[in-house]
Amino acid sequence: MSAFAVQGRFYQSIQPRLSMRYMLPGEWALKGSYSRMTQYIHLLSNNTMTLPTDLWVPATKMIRPQQADQVALGLSKFLADAQLELSAEAYYKSMRNVIEYKDGSGYLTSSQKEGWQESVAAGDADAYGAEVFARKTAGRLTGWIGYTLAWSYRQIAAINEGRRFPYKYDRRHDLHVLAAYKITKGIVCNGSWTFQSAAPFTVGVGQYEGAENPGSGALNSWATVTICASYRFTGSIWASVS
Repeated sequence: MSAFAVQGRFYQSIQPRLSMRYMLPGEWALKGSYSRMTQYIHLLSNNTMTLPTDLWVPATKMIRPQQADQVALGLSKFLADAQLELSAEAYYKSMRNVIEYKDGSGYLTSSQKEGWQESVAAGDADAYGAEVFARKTAGRLTGWIGYTLAWSYRQIAAINEGRRFPYKYDRRHDLHVLAAYKITKGIVCNGSWTFQSAAPFTVGVGQYEGAENPGSGALNSWATVTICASYRFTGSIWASVS
C-alpha cells in the first residue's frame, strides 16, 4: 500500500503482487505474474519534436496518479548443464490516468500564462508484446541475444478526437546481441549489435497551432555495432581497444 499527499489532496493505493512458477516435463519452467502499480509522477513527452524535452511532473490536485495493471506469462529452460538459458515471455499492461499535451499545446507552443496542468489531458493506455532471450554462460564463446516485439498505444478524449494513437515510445522491434570470445587465456574479443525500429512522432499538416493524427510519422530505424578487444595482464589489470 502507498499514499501521497499534495495540495490538500490525499491519494492512496493498494498494490498487490502475485508471481508463480510451475515445473513442466522436460525441465521447462512456466512462469506467470500479476502486479498493480501506482506512480505519483508522470512522464510528459512532446510528440511533435525529437529533442530531449521529456519532463517528469508530479501528481497534483488536478492530475491524478497513474495506475497500471500488468500480467505476464513465460517459459524458460536451461540446457547443456545450465550453460545455455532460453526464455520467452508475453505481457500485457493496462494504464489509466496517463497524460499528454492537448492538441495545440506542447513544450514550446503552450501559452506562458498557463501552467502545465492546463496544457495536458489524461486518459488510458495499453502496452503489450513478447520477449525472447537466450544466454550462453560457459565456454570460449559467451554472450546473449534478446528480441522484443512490442506495441504501445494511448487513447485520450481531448486528443486526436478521442481516437487511439501510438505512443512516442512505440517501437515495434528491438534486437540486442552481445558476444565475447576468449582467444587466449588473457585476450578476449567482445562485440555488440543493436537494432531498433523507428519511433513514431506527430507530423504537422497545416499552418495552425495543432497537429493531426498523433504518431502518424516515424523516424528511421537504426542499428549500432561495437567491437572491443581486451587483454588481461595480471590480476585486475586490463587493457582494451574498441
